[in-house]
Amino acid sequence: MSAFTIDEAVLIAGISWALARICYDQAIKKPASCDRNYCAPPSGAPHATAFEAELIDVADKRAIPAHELIEKLLATLRPALEAYASWDEIKSLTRDTLARGNGATRQRADYARRDNREDVVDQLIAETAQGT
Repeated sequence: MSAFTIDEAVLIAGISWALARICYDQAIKKPASCDRNYCAPPSGAPHATAFEAELIDVADKRAIPAHELIEKLLATLRPALEAYASWDEIKSLTRDTLARGNGATRQRADYARRDNREDVVDQLIAETAQGT
């Protein structure tokens, strides 16, 4: 079970839109190519653990901590986000999410405190009530 806060949903939508815009602009200039060894979907860890994992930096062809790759992605997306006045909000939401963890990270921490699923549900209710 993984739930997103409103801020996380806005963050994902903003990053997805900016990434699509950057890819579109680059495809118009030059079609992309990618080494299948680096562009294949990750095996093993699910997306829920992505913030704690190392991810593949396809430009440098090496694994780096997720937060570093997210910062690099944000820098790449900045021109598209600035063009539509979304940079400040997405930058802030990204930094907040990296600092507190995503929904899955928080849920695992809630569960780990007492090995109690009710703690996870209670936290989801509290976050929903806050409207974040």
